[in-house]
Amino acid sequence: MLTAGPPQRARRATHSSPSPSMPLPQPVVAAAADDASSDAASASSSSSSSSSSSSPCEAISLVVPAAARQHRLAARPPPPTDDDDDGGEQQQSLRGRRRRRFSFVSSTDALQGRRAAMEDSHISIDDLARYYPDLFAPFQRRGLPNALYGIYDGHVGKRASAFVSDTLHDRICRDPAFPAATLLPLLLPAEAEEEKIEEKKEENKPDEEKEKEKEEEQQKEKDDSKEEEKEKEEEKERSGCDGAATAATATTVEQVTDGICRAMEAGFLQTDREFIERSQDAVREENRWKDGSTAVVALLLDAHLFLANLGDSEALLGKREYNRSTGAWEESFEVLSEIHKPTVPAERARIEKEGGFIIGGRVGGLSISRSFGDRNMKLPIEEDGFWHGVLVDPHPHVMYRKLVPASDCFLLLGCDGVWENWSHQESVEFVFEKLDEGLNVDELTEAVTRRAHAKGSQDNISATILLFRWAEA
Repeated sequence: MLTAGPPQRARRATHSSPSPSMPLPQPVVAAAADDASSDAASASSSSSSSSSSSSPCEAISLVVPAAARQHRLAARPPPPTDDDDDGGEQQQSLRGRRRRRFSFVSSTDALQGRRAAMEDSHISIDDLARYYPDLFAPFQRRGLPNALYGIYDGHVGKRASAFVSDTLHDRICRDPAFPAATLLPLLLPAEAEEEKIEEKKEENKPDEEKEKEKEEEQQKEKDDSKEEEKEKEEEKERSGCDGAATAATATTVEQVTDGICRAMEAGFLQTDREFIERSQDAVREENRWKDGSTAVVALLLDAHLFLANLGDSEALLGKREYNRSTGAWEESFEVLSEIHKPTVPAERARIEKEGGFIIGGRVGGLSISRSFGDRNMKLPIEEDGFWHGVLVDPHPHVMYRKLVPASDCFLLLGCDGVWENWSHQESVEFVFEKLDEGLNVDELTEAVTRRAHAKGSQDNISATILLFRWAEA
């Protein structure tokens, strides 16, 4: 029987950015989770952030994840707006013609729930440029979002999730494949053209005012040009070559996005290697760590979304669009993550090829087939003449998409405890209902974790929500 009463929760804290903590080789922010020694305490935190941009957002998706699925929900009346007379038709007509300014707010909430210990960890970095100015200063300088969020669901202890929370973002950002100084102009190729359009809109201004603004703009362009040249020179010094085909010299959007995706995968693998090495430090086998962790990580650079997941932590993208033919607003969602379980045919085939076998939907007692840690499932062993390879794989699912203006509403990241006893569709419908009721992002995230607990989840429950905002620039 389920126990009655509210879930265990620590005091909530709201902040705009993380503060430095655990020293690492590179600039690092504190993970929102407690360290391994505080497993017995319940954990809960909430962070709020706000970021904005002035770049166009086209409805494109250069990399479509194999597991992404479009789900249509029941239509509902549109939320109240100042343009109700025009309805969504006006919104649709504006989408292709006007520049959309993108911003978002975020919040994370975590419950120990009915578990004896809190093994989840999470991280919210609202301003990457604060810790990696050599990479993200151009975004910060132009007021563009540059943020990273992660949910890490630990098992057999909290050491793996805490280590990943402290380490993964740094390994991603410092991977050689991660583009550097040329990242901004390549991800925003139409920025200069849009500035010309904006200038045409101001042709009716008085001559003196236009001349003054022109002088200010020219000075700003000179300053930006000097700064970009400085960044290029610094990048040359870091790369050690002038003409090599590196991520820093990528010349297309596809090359840049591919470089970031490769850096995310490499960061996952490097973090896993480091934790496996650390887990074997003890001399006696019984003292060696057997902790593991799943992960779901979202990296936002302006309206460019990069997502990676490992195991059964998931990411859902909520969408709301106006259907002119029916005159109603339609809600839907996409599953951006990919479930890694032994019961998935491709995962089963890989495990069996490595010499493993599945009993009761589990491999070696684990219900997931990919994770950080789980040392005894990754180091080759020989028992009774059978050789076992890597049964639990550390390679993540990685995807990229350009967010679609106005229709893409929110991103929900969560551990499997969020969806243990309710479906993806139910959770997305719940979020839309609460949004229409006027809940802010902190209230919304807490409502999701509490609803998952009320539905009977027996696991730790951690969720991050990013609410997207689209406004006319």
